[in-house]
Amino acid sequence: VTVSQNAVDLVPPTYQTIPLIAGEQVPMLDLISVMLIRSGNEAANAVAEYLAGSVENFADLMNQTAQMLGCSPHTHFANLSARDLAVIAQACMKDERFASIVSQTSYDMPATQTESGAAGHPRRTIVGSTAILNPENETSYYRYATGVKTGYTLAAGYCFVGSATKGGIKLISVVLYAGDPRRYEDTKRLFEYGFTQIESITPESL
Repeated sequence: VTVSQNAVDLVPPTYQTIPLIAGEQVPMLDLISVMLIRSGNEAANAVAEYLAGSVENFADLMNQTAQMLGCSPHTHFANLSARDLAVIAQACMKDERFASIVSQTSYDMPATQTESGAAGHPRRTIVGSTAILNPENETSYYRYATGVKTGYTLAAGYCFVGSATKGGIKLISVVLYAGDPRRYEDTKRLFEYGFTQIESITPESL
């Protein structure tokens, strides 16, 4: 994928970038990895332009896919509900490549034709923002967590779509409009409640 100047310029100054350079040619898997692990917004723009011609066209495809997955009839990517995000996350985690990427805490960007790889370009060692996966973050870490993605906007606050697996049971959680690290604390509480409820079910109660 060739990163356009537009893909770079569309990112507001305060939003997360990798950074990528206009004209740089980056393998799709690298773009998806840095987009998911550390919200590389210009990577997301580049993917959208490559797959659909523009960010606007790609948003239309996202909205169509949301309906196919069973999201609310009026769902639009500007007004996703917690349920919508859970439905989308559940579908995404069925893809082994996606699940593998969102379980990582960092990613070393390989070299491209114009930029050095992580070894020679420190800013290309992508450190993930999902503290729930990192044992070094004692207050946020949850040992059963397997992903998925942080989010933040001024209107939505700190958000987190999480996944966890324990004893073969897989759960998805969604926390919106929280603080940081409150989003992780709430996520852990939701998971513990969910696992407790499922573990308490006996064959006789079904």
